[in-house]
Amino acid sequence: MRLKILSIIILLLPTTLIYAQSYRIIKIIETNLFELENGQKVKFYGLYIPSQQDTSKALTKLADNIKQWETDYMLDRSFKFEFISKDGNDIFTTVIFRSHAFSDENLANRLLSIGYASLLVDTEKKYYAQLIGYQEQAQKAGLGLWKESLTTLKSIDSPIFDSQEEHLSFPKKYENVNIPLLVLGVASFVLAWDSFSTVSDIQATIDNIKSVSKEIDVSELETSLTRKSIVGVTCLIAGVISTLYSFKSIEVKTNFKSVSMNYRF
Repeated sequence: MRLKILSIIILLLPTTLIYAQSYRIIKIIETNLFELENGQKVKFYGLYIPSQQDTSKALTKLADNIKQWETDYMLDRSFKFEFISKDGNDIFTTVIFRSHAFSDENLANRLLSIGYASLLVDTEKKYYAQLIGYQEQAQKAGLGLWKESLTTLKSIDSPIFDSQEEHLSFPKKYENVNIPLLVLGVASFVLAWDSFSTVSDIQATIDNIKSVSKEIDVSELETSLTRKSIVGVTCLIAGVISTLYSFKSIEVKTNFKSVSMNYRF
């Protein structure tokens, strides 16, 4: 019975993940311009990605590597797109996600962490704060845009900032935990545990009755079993959501092979 309950939980948990429209990328027009299967053209929101049209030979060479990476990892694959805005050329700025078993990975994380992109100055501050850690990883490792030969260039088409400038312009602030929501989350987990314990007891009772006689009516117990199972799953989901939202800032670090979550208090 507990396996059945676990199966229900696994099926319902993805409903808490990102809702976005899924499309297949059929063409990589430029390093930050893609065509979808429905004909729409999209680009990454908040990122500067070197272009093959840049004036610097070093940047165009890096852009060639980026486009090859995008061809390998993005072309002819389906992704989830969260549409942010649309410009006069009918090009949508989007946040692009790749789906995993229990999470959706923001591809901007991947590009920033390997130095294939940098955050733009006009990026919305909350989104900027979520991604800056990935850019700092690439800066410390001297990857991609953050190689010494590139960071000294004066002719970069879009702004790139070093760590000190970023902290001055966009200070990261992590506020305290929201206690009422955290208490609600804990209470929801307790109720979920109580419901699942009751479910286990009811199932044991039903099994015992049926082992004595299959003629005995256990419909009321089965109805109670179903009701308690629903309550337990609902409380569990409420606990997960309340706990996550009780923190002012949550940093999720993902790559194509793993997912990790870091809470900032």
